Amino acid sequence: YTSRVFEALFAGCVPVILSDHVRLPFEELVHWKDFSIAWPMDQADLSLYDYLKSLLEHELPYVLQLQKRAAEVRCWFDYFAQEKEPKECSPYLAI
Repeated sequence: YTSRVFEALFAGCVPVILSDHVRLPFEELVHWKDFSIAWPMDQADLSLYDYLKSLLEHELPYVLQLQKRAAEVRCWFDYFAQEKEPKECSPYLAI
């Protein structure tokens, strides 16, 4: 993964993971499928754009749920977080 995942989280976006074999951080604490979209690398073409557009047009409640969940878990990725009690949600707890 790259810093783009973190940028997406802190921009209020739903991360789209374009990798088939990526090991994502804190997998034992956060369920990535609850707040991100995984997409196969061999299909990273116009079909991805069509899928994302279709989600916004036809599945907006699902997208908003992903976005809400992303906001809830981003404290696990913020080393300077002040949103929540550090003893409850902090990358330092995961290390």
